[in-house]
Amino acid sequence: MQLTPSEVERFYRVWFSLLIYANKRYKVIKKLAEPAEPAKLAIDIHDAIEIRDKVWADDSILDRFVADNPHQLAAEDLALATSWHKRVSSAYFIIFRHLKAYTVFLDDSSPARAYGVLGLKSSFKEICGPNLPVMVQAVLLPFEDKITFDGLLRPYSLIFGGGYRASFNDAYRDAKEREGIITQLGIELSAAEKAEQRSAANQRLLKAFEKYMYQEAGLSPQTVQRHLDVIQVMSGSFLPEHLPEKTLRDIESAHIQHFLNDWLPQHDPKKQKKAHTSLKRFLWFLRDTARVDWDIVQKALDDL
Repeated sequence: MQLTPSEVERFYRVWFSLLIYANKRYKVIKKLAEPAEPAKLAIDIHDAIEIRDKVWADDSILDRFVADNPHQLAAEDLALATSWHKRVSSAYFIIFRHLKAYTVFLDDSSPARAYGVLGLKSSFKEICGPNLPVMVQAVLLPFEDKITFDGLLRPYSLIFGGGYRASFNDAYRDAKEREGIITQLGIELSAAEKAEQRSAANQRLLKAFEKYMYQEAGLSPQTVQRHLDVIQVMSGSFLPEHLPEKTLRDIESAHIQHFLNDWLPQHDPKKQKKAHTSLKRFLWFLRDTARVDWDIVQKALDDL
């Protein structure tokens, strides 16, 4: 749940060098003692936050730091600093869950995105304790193929009731189904990788749909499979060919009508009727589990 000791040492070597440089250039904290070795910087957390805020407010500071290289950092360390252009900030993050490999952060976007974040000298479980969720202000940074943070957290003194906790659970479930937990920042996916990501998202949604039909609707295995078969055709054949940038979560009434008119045998009324039933069942699932906006789903149901 945290970087290795050698990675932590490297992080602070680069990070403290950046803070010292920014403070010296912009005179944020006037009496900051500058050690000969940046890694030995002793700085008050409030002073560090003030310099940090200055750095992240203007990307040109990071560029100047890399160009000037005031402490003669190695090329790989400068590359690490450059990668911090791909940092992720949010009005707030919800530290939602401690997992074996990382701690899950939810951002404030809609829909929320989930990040798997590693601690530095301490894990987030040690920093925040086991009682989650916790709301914090933080900046997430890439560290090679991992995600960490800039070492500075501003916690909010809030206690969440049942309603908020339920909404965070829904946001986490939704984020995992949409794109999974993000464990790398700034990665540019190829067209094939994006298609694979959409396919994986559809399969996760179909798994949830299957579970819903068994647990909430109490359907038989044969009926469940029949409904899954129809939606699987939409996911595996129709969407990639006609709507390659869409997932099952993005379907609207016009897409469904296109699917019914062009992809199902018009000469077989029984199959048409069964497909209508399967699509309605799927739309009920999307609506009742709040996975898609209620108005969009209801229009599709009305049109069907």
